[in-house]
Amino acid sequence: MSLAHRVDKFWFKSIVRHDYDWKQLEKINSYRKASFEYLIKYLENYPEDLTTFLDVGCWDTYNIELAERWWFNAKGIDLYPAVESDKIIKGDFYKMWDKFNYQDIIFCNHTLEHADSVYNLMYNMSKLQKKWGILFIAVPDGESERAYSLYQSTTHYSILTYGFLLTTMQRFGYNVIPCRKELREWKPELRFIWIKQ
Repeated sequence: MSLAHRVDKFWFKSIVRHDYDWKQLEKINSYRKASFEYLIKYLENYPEDLTTFLDVGCWDTYNIELAERWWFNAKGIDLYPAVESDKIIKGDFYKMWDKFNYQDIIFCNHTLEHADSVYNLMYNMSKLQKKWGILFIAVPDGESERAYSLYQSTTHYSILTYGFLLTTMQRFGYNVIPCRKELREWKPELRFIWIKQ
């Protein structure tokens, strides 16, 4: 079944996290919704039948629930998930990637900059990706003027640039389709869609 015929309307549900107030949560979910819509817009005309979806660094079930509304069989993995769910595997993806079946779509939304080994994370994602599968990556733009202050955060380990991501992903057998540098509330980010070939 093609993606365009799966649902007529796309609706979103707010997910409550214990450590965010509603205003912060609304902003975070608007970012996540925008990233997911960016992926879905591309997939509407994708010729392959895609059924499985893995959210790496999922944090909670937000993106999983969005994917399920498009009839994907969706799961997530996170080292420190904010919620308990049978849809989320708690654990270190570096050590657990081989516990998953091969995936049609891997969704990595603002996860890479938090990884202590970006190369290993990207390598393991590539090992799990089906041929002609889709990898979505969104990260802060490491070449932007605010990159220095952004990466002062204790949870950000890596400054990521277009050139680094392009070179590394091509090494793992991906071709980039669209890439957009865009402002998210005046904060530059990179959004990529890759196809495994």
